[in-house]
Amino acid sequence: INQVSPDDVESMSVLKDAASASIYGSRAAAGVIVITTKRAKQDDLSLNYNFEYGWEKPTTLPGYVGVQRFLEMTNELRYNDNPSGGWYQTYTEDQVNNWLKYHETDPDKYPVEDWTELIMGNSAPRQTHSLNIAGGSKAVKTKASFRYDKTDGLYVNRNYERYMIRVNNDFKINKWLEAHLDVNYSRSRNEEPHKNPMDKEWRSIPGIYAVRWSNGAWGDVKDGGNIVQMLHDGGTKTTWKNRLGGKAGVDITPIEGLKISGVIAPTYNFDKVKSFRKQLPYVYADDPNKVQGYNNGFFTTYLNENRNDSYDVTTQFFANYNKSFGQHDLSAMIGYEDYYAFWENLSASRDQYELTNFP
Repeated sequence: INQVSPDDVESMSVLKDAASASIYGSRAAAGVIVITTKRAKQDDLSLNYNFEYGWEKPTTLPGYVGVQRFLEMTNELRYNDNPSGGWYQTYTEDQVNNWLKYHETDPDKYPVEDWTELIMGNSAPRQTHSLNIAGGSKAVKTKASFRYDKTDGLYVNRNYERYMIRVNNDFKINKWLEAHLDVNYSRSRNEEPHKNPMDKEWRSIPGIYAVRWSNGAWGDVKDGGNIVQMLHDGGTKTTWKNRLGGKAGVDITPIEGLKISGVIAPTYNFDKVKSFRKQLPYVYADDPNKVQGYNNGFFTTYLNENRNDSYDVTTQFFANYNKSFGQHDLSAMIGYEDYYAFWENLSASRDQYELTNFP
């Protein structure tokens, strides 16, 4: 379904009963969704262009606890566990009351951050372009469509892009023979950071940990949990998907009421995944030239590349007979389908990669 442009859909139907879905064999165990794409009409020339631009926004985000309230709640937690230890078991009264003031003169010792704002954007643009051309005569009818989609993410290094092309052709050879030739191609590119910021970790990092020290170096964030650094410098995972498909068919009407159809539909898929993770060291504010450790999951530079190639062919033959006798109608159908699929995968990886800025 994802490989069909919404602009090309003429109709959709769901086959749930065993009789109608039987031609598809075991693949129809959970039902069949049949999508019919639009085709050109005789003596009807049309040109349509559509452009959409919009923004995606989070529906709602949890409120971020301020630094002073976090200090108070941490002390409340310790007090509930051990009332005899007093109210200021983790943070002193001076820290609770004056942290924000001390931050102005010593931001490294008294950081104040809002991790939600640092990671998530307020909105992300998206756009769609679609162009449809259709026309034909009694002998030849053609419909061509092109669609382009681009969506940016709500955080850095996250975006999606897709191209889709489809051409449907109908040929009227004579009164008892018709032919059809359809071709479609789609290519998509999906990029995402190596670290998924939607993990619960970013919602649990308190604002008392610095994203960057005052000298510009990345902060350690609890000894290796700087998700902002992971997003910006940790590398990306990029997935390319290419799909080329076609369908050729003939319809023969040898006698009135009898229609014999044959279809062959091959599909090729060429997919590639490149995952590049960079080593991310961190330092302390008082010694910016000494590496103290590495961010969790980013201890070494790592490259993985994966290739997936698949090929499938669907072959169908149908014979439909419809005849009316007065007030009676007779309908009969016989069909045959053959489905062949081939899949191949190749993967290679290298840890402790020397080229830290590749690819």
